[in-house]
Amino acid sequence: MGTKLVLEIRCGNAAFGDSPDSDDFGAEVGRILRHAADMFEQGYAAVYLNDSNGNPVGFVGLQLEEE
Repeated sequence: MGTKLVLEIRCGNAAFGDSPDSDDFGAEVGRILRHAADMFEQGYAAVYLNDSNGNPVGFVGLQLEEE
């Protein structure tokens, strides 16, 4: 069996701005991904993700893959 990394971020909250072209969108996605990377470096294999307002927006984690 292999392992894959699964990432889901729901981007409909106000913290992401009005559109994917906005500066807020890129900044928020970057902040969330940096947080996830920090948690993985600390040894976590799964992390629930929140936007800058504290709202849950997704998940990132390792998942076993059936071959």
